Amino acid sequence: MLVSLLPINIGCCEKTRIKPQCNIDKFMNKLENVAADDISVSLFEVKRDLSQAESCCVPEIIKYLENEHLFCRLAAIYALGEIGDSRAVEPLVEMLADPDPQILQETVESLAKLADPRSVEPLIHLWEKDRQTKGGIIAHAISKIPNERSVLVMIDALYDDDPWIRGIAATTLGELGDARAVNPLVNSLKDHEWEVRYSAAASLGKIKNQVSIQPLIERLNDSDMRVRQMSYESLKKLTGQSLSNSYLDWVDWFKKKSQ
Repeated sequence: MLVSLLPINIGCCEKTRIKPQCNIDKFMNKLENVAADDISVSLFEVKRDLSQAESCCVPEIIKYLENEHLFCRLAAIYALGEIGDSRAVEPLVEMLADPDPQILQETVESLAKLADPRSVEPLIHLWEKDRQTKGGIIAHAISKIPNERSVLVMIDALYDDDPWIRGIAATTLGELGDARAVNPLVNSLKDHEWEVRYSAAASLGKIKNQVSIQPLIERLNDSDMRVRQMSYESLKKLTGQSLSNSYLDWVDWFKKKSQ
């Protein structure tokens, strides 16, 4: 039977002027010794409890990034993302080189939570190296840290041979919200894969640039119903109009608007 975990004693260093009793070792020992059948429950509980620690416990948690036990490293990575202390950025960036896919995913997610500019270049390097297999999670992290370089990298990815990558790039550009992505996304409305056109239409609705209106109206005639619907939703966001989803209605409105 799994022994229940007690809350961490995380006394505040500044208020008490006493070294905080983080009890990190105590919690990590649960992961080192727990039976394999109980590991998922134990990992969840340790992650939860460690994430409640204060910043003064961060140095102790960072030490566990080098622990030989996979689940201790996973718990430490998660906790550092939740605590949000900038001292964790560089140690987490180093974890991007870990070959274990679970470690990589947890690290990328924690870096996304921290959203520190120092992680942009390492994440872009990882994107350029492993985007075919891990593009989704890497792009999600990049989208949380608006940066000129990130925008340019994602614009370039709109022309990738892989439609999955093009779709991820289109979605990420919407999250980044940079107006420089508008014209490239407009071009992606003509992509031969409906998923890419759908993502481009959705992102143009987020960026909200008037240049997008006419190209989105044209997508109301798209061969795919999902693209037509997303184009319609984005048009409503862009214009504030409550027209029907009729192509002719929107063409008529746009002509009157342009006069």
